[in-house]
Amino acid sequence: SRSPCPPFSSHGLGNNMTAIEAFELALDLAISAPTDEQSQRAVILAEEIAMQLTPKQVNAVKAKFEVTE
Repeated sequence: SRSPCPPFSSHGLGNNMTAIEAFELALDLAISAPTDEQSQRAVILAEEIAMQLTPKQVNAVKAKFEVTE
């Protein structure tokens, strides 16, 4: 049987990365990825990370990316 995905710190992203920070980075990558395929992969990753967060946390991060006119 497959073991669960290791914590973020073991992915070389730094020992102090939180799920909130990882979600923010994934959203940023989804927006700025050079190709549609890479953007879609980042969206999938962001959705997976968001499942570990509360709706309030997700909305707080999303608010940072909202465009105001």
